[in-house]
Amino acid sequence: MVIKLVSSREGDGVSVIISTPYMDEASRCHRVGFMKAGKIIAEDTPSNLRARLNGRVLELRGAPINQLRHVAHQDVDVEDVAAFGDKLHVRIREGKSDEIMKRLPINIQAAGATVTDLRIIPPALEDVFIALSESNHD
Repeated sequence: MVIKLVSSREGDGVSVIISTPYMDEASRCHRVGFMKAGKIIAEDTPSNLRARLNGRVLELRGAPINQLRHVAHQDVDVEDVAAFGDKLHVRIREGKSDEIMKRLPINIQAAGATVTDLRIIPPALEDVFIALSESNHD
């Protein structure tokens, strides 16, 4: 309802502040601000916020998913592993994608699990939110 109302006023010089926990709603806004402990820790367009993690999010599919998560978490260059439905988003250190793309399937197979897909994906706003939530912004 609010998104419909805001969309109908676009171009009228009207600003609307929306508070939402849903990143798909936030991604429709022209600007997004993330708050932590009552302070704005990041504010920009959704595309610029996502660009902060370009090349640093891998999508991992396979089975069993809990084993995939466990093995990925153990990699020194993995910062976070988050479930997105039947797949995992693996956030990695900058510049480490080639190394991880080579060694992670080997480590997962050695642990008795199976990788069906591992690829670099464009980061979602949810990935940015998780990264910002975990970082220190004092």
